[in-house]
Amino acid sequence: MEQWLNVQTLIWLFPIMFILHDFEEIIMVEKWMKRNSTVMYDILPKRIADRVIKQFSMSTAQFAVAVVVIFSFVSSSTVMANQYVIQGLLGNIYIFTIITLAFFYMPLLILVNLSFFVPLRLVYSLP
Repeated sequence: MEQWLNVQTLIWLFPIMFILHDFEEIIMVEKWMKRNSTVMYDILPKRIADRVIKQFSMSTAQFAVAVVVIFSFVSSSTVMANQYVIQGLLGNIYIFTIITLAFFYMPLLILVNLSFFVPLRLVYSLP
């Protein structure tokens, strides 16, 4: 009897479940913090409650941007894990290279290109 839930199915279910879970959090984070910020001070010590409230006092749009960044890493790791299952140990070296270039070198190139358009005296408040 063939398994109906193999490894590849589990690998591809991970980003789906992640995004379903985070959609709920995106919708509720701002409303929940407004409603429960006073309860935090009752449960936690004041110093820790201040940190938690400061960390989570964000708008829905700000939280959604953070979720998109995390989801991009989840998606790329899912693709790499699937390639590993299909092609073996060195099967995903090209995907790993592309993802590394996209996530780590492209923002650096964007930053370098922006520095040519924005004068450094504006960035560093030089006279």
